Amino acid sequence: MGNAYRSLKQYQLAIDYCQQWLAITKEIGDRAGEGMALGSLGNTHFSLRQFRQAIDYLQQSLEIAREIGDRAGEGMALGSLKIAYGFLGQYSQAMDCHRQHLEIAREIGDLSGTR
Repeated sequence: MGNAYRSLKQYQLAIDYCQQWLAITKEIGDRAGEGMALGSLGNTHFSLRQFRQAIDYLQQSLEIAREIGDRAGEGMALGSLKIAYGFLGQYSQAMDCHRQHLEIAREIGDLSGTR
């Protein structure tokens, strides 16, 4: 629901649903779901141009993806992080995320991540 509301630009509803999703995943111990919920929260804050908040959520998502060995999730988080860092003018961090994202995209055969 959170992603659907983000697509409709109803960002507060998106955040509310993502927060509920995050709480449920934590309660049941679903680390993969927790990482996805954090990524969705990050992307919603990105849509609001709240880049520092977006980075905080995306970094948490990245940590979980690495912890559970989710290379696709890791790549998605890095792809979003590189853009957020770029908007903040933190080009060194953006380039580092880009290099890592590209490496993972090539490794898993994600052609969308090689651009």
